[in-house]
Amino acid sequence: MIKLKLPREPRWLDLHPMVRVKVRPCTTPLVEAARAMAARVMADIINGSDDLLMVEHDVADLQKKLLDPDWCAGVRQFVYVQCLAKAAIIEWDGDGVKTKAGEIGKITTENLRDVLLHSDIKDVFMQEFTKPLMQVVAEGNV
Repeated sequence: MIKLKLPREPRWLDLHPMVRVKVRPCTTPLVEAARAMAARVMADIINGSDDLLMVEHDVADLQKKLLDPDWCAGVRQFVYVQCLAKAAIIEWDGDGVKTKAGEIGKITTENLRDVLLHSDIKDVFMQEFTKPLMQVVAEGNV
């Protein structure tokens, strides 16, 4: 019997004193969609197409680095986190996501990348966003 229920409403996550995000509920379909998107984006990156905005590298340099399996795994994980954030985040707030004009920046691929390049923010996002699913798994209700 399932004791824990997954949240069904959007919720706010504090990722950093200067960044908080409102996310959709973490559901299996959302996670799987992010995995599928990440696989497609990685294939595009390996082939040198335009998804390079996610990792901010020039094609020739990145293609050389992707020959290293550790570098490739790191890029793959970073792309997955961005895809998950792109699917999950519906709003954000805080000084860390403001433009130079002082307005809240739009949630774009480039802006997500820039925020998630801070490994502490990326780690908190992954931990807090997936926590409801991990609690269900820990309880044995998978």
